[in-house]
Amino acid sequence: NVDLLVLHGGDGTLNAAISKVRGWGGAVLPLPGGTANLLCHILFDDLEARAIVAAMAADKLRLTKRNIIEVDGHIALAEVLAGPGAAWADVREDMRDGQVGDVVAGAIEAATLSTTGPMVAIAEPDMGDPEGYAGVLLTPQGKGLFVEGYAARDLGDLIKQGAALLGRNFRDGPHDDLGEHPHVICRSLADAPIPLMVDGERHDAGAEVKFSLAPLGLDLFCLIDD
Repeated sequence: NVDLLVLHGGDGTLNAAISKVRGWGGAVLPLPGGTANLLCHILFDDLEARAIVAAMAADKLRLTKRNIIEVDGHIALAEVLAGPGAAWADVREDMRDGQVGDVVAGAIEAATLSTTGPMVAIAEPDMGDPEGYAGVLLTPQGKGLFVEGYAARDLGDLIKQGAALLGRNFRDGPHDDLGEHPHVICRSLADAPIPLMVDGERHDAGAEVKFSLAPLGLDLFCLIDD
């Protein structure tokens, strides 16, 4: 019987592999091997893969049970960004691949989408800017989804927002903190498909999409708190 699964890869690889073993009774040790390493930063701060393995050998890791986000047939281990701002994910992929021309073209397109929409509003619970957001960021917490709304109201905000999204640090951008909720429903103000960035990977949902907190259903290793 296998009781430990060690995974090495970026957020998309970890998400795909963990999705397949969700509900399994064993434990998973995820090791960072991508660009952002969102999940591994949550579990191990800034440790690299070799340092995490060394910490495990030194009994400095423990098991933890985490919640995740269920959305439109996908799960998010770390975060979901909903709205036209998710187009920045495609720009980052071009940056990683070294496609300079595609980066410039993609940045222009993403900047246009971030200002012209279609914007995404939060329909349930009824909160936030009624004019919608370029991006609604949801992260799973212990008792709910923490929600932040990111709007590009003027050129200055847009420039800051683009730099933050390209750097994969959404919280550097101007935003509204909207609290923690067990579930959230977003809708497109233009009744258009809603772009999603699920753990850094691009997907598209319908014009209305529900995000729900759920248990992951397996144990993950993390650092022992000091």
